Amino acid sequence: MKFLQSLGIIGIILVTSFIPKQVLAGYKLTPSLTISTQSRKASGALGTVRNSSNNVDYIGCGVFNSGNSVLIKCTARNSATLVTCLGSGPALLPVVQSLNSDSYLSFSWDELGQCTSISVSNFSSYEPKLP
Repeated sequence: MKFLQSLGIIGIILVTSFIPKQVLAGYKLTPSLTISTQSRKASGALGTVRNSSNNVDYIGCGVFNSGNSVLIKCTARNSATLVTCLGSGPALLPVVQSLNSDSYLSFSWDELGQCTSISVSNFSSYEPKLP
């Protein structure tokens, strides 16, 4: 009986040693920063953008309270372009508040620089921000 148990354990070890490490580690995405002034859209995973090899790229949103109103500002920058949009209203606030350092952020704006959409995704596949 012990012999059969040993064979089973050895079989499991052999089978798992041939499975690629990516399969065991989980699915990973590293969406880098993308800015399109033509389509008025910026996007990227905060961890991937922060971990990039350059010291220029960034993306994010902030919430500012000016007494009676709340202002939302989303910004993205790469070596060629800096874009910002401003927004307000109760629909955008919970979306921006769900943003964390490992989120994927996408935002778009109109010709006046007003945020027309803000999207936040939180998935385990996004690269975490390194120290």
